[in-house]
Amino acid sequence: MLQFITPPLTHRAVLGACLLLLSAASALAAPPFRIDWREGPPYPDLVKGGALGVLGGYVVCAGGMNYPWRESPAAYAFDPCVGQWLPLRDMPEGRVYTAGVSVGDSFFVIGGRFDGQTRGDCFKISFSPKPWTWSRIPSLNVPRGWAGVATDADLILCIGGNRFVPGEPMCSEQSTVSTVEGFRLTDPIRGWFTLPPLPGHSRGWLATAYARGRFFVFGGGYFEVAGNTRSNIRVAEACSLTPATQEWFRLADLPTPLSGAAAVTYQDRYIIILGGCAGPAREVFDSRLGRTVGEYNDVVWVYDLETDTYAALDGRLPHGVNDLRAAIAGDTIYLAGGENVDQETSNTTNHFQIGTILPVTSGAPASAPNE
Repeated sequence: MLQFITPPLTHRAVLGACLLLLSAASALAAPPFRIDWREGPPYPDLVKGGALGVLGGYVVCAGGMNYPWRESPAAYAFDPCVGQWLPLRDMPEGRVYTAGVSVGDSFFVIGGRFDGQTRGDCFKISFSPKPWTWSRIPSLNVPRGWAGVATDADLILCIGGNRFVPGEPMCSEQSTVSTVEGFRLTDPIRGWFTLPPLPGHSRGWLATAYARGRFFVFGGGYFEVAGNTRSNIRVAEACSLTPATQEWFRLADLPTPLSGAAAVTYQDRYIIILGGCAGPAREVFDSRLGRTVGEYNDVVWVYDLETDTYAALDGRLPHGVNDLRAAIAGDTIYLAGGENVDQETSNTTNHFQIGTILPVTSGAPASAPNE
């Protein structure tokens, strides 16, 4: 039985109440760590919307939109020991607006778009034996891109997303989906199976993570069309799915509507939410490009499972980009690529942002007051 606790409220009412609660409880919500950010070696391509994971000590990134507007099959591995990106074999087919997860000695790329159409194909690359080679796992039942993907190390979930049906607009009121599909690595013959759908409005561009037996979803977006005007609607809603009971539960809303963000789990308690689009782009000077460009959200939010609250960390991202990808290994977070507002590079970047999680020392606050 599907259970979705807390009746839906208007976004404005929920956001106002959420901000009041956060302001009052910001000290309680502050995590006992900070994140120090630096720029790593540039990614070999200008990219957004690829798949990222950690595999065999390497950071693996595959696919994505490349400059100039190319749905790329390219894959690379970053070796932290030598600080270099190494080329891997191409995926069987280009993919953009896809997502990836690492489990054991394999990295999985789930769905996405190619040749202008969303796809259900899923690829796998294994760390051993070398040279790394790509293979396929069963395809999704509902082809989609811009979905949320997370895993508990056996069950992979693909949540929501956006589907392009030939003959229909790619970004329309009907294109986002609420379908949730699961794939068990211990039962691959079964293929992808359906779980209770995402509550509320269908949406894509989700930040997703797994912790303590639950899959978490933060924010996302969908479209509304009035006459000839299309609006992108971002949401602040957050919820979690418990696969064992197949129940969805409502969480405290994000402090702001947010889409296109990434998320990682730390210490099985904190979910760190990174980047994305929370409003209009702001102008910043990009030293690598040598010119002013538009960037998006650079605030790092931390959600605490135990208190159902959020805190904004003092340390902001070097680059606030949308449609980025994130992975974590121990106390290190990796962010690859992402979308800015720069037509000269097809809105793609080669940013490789590395965050080191450090304990908070006395007198050094972990978070800024929630505004």
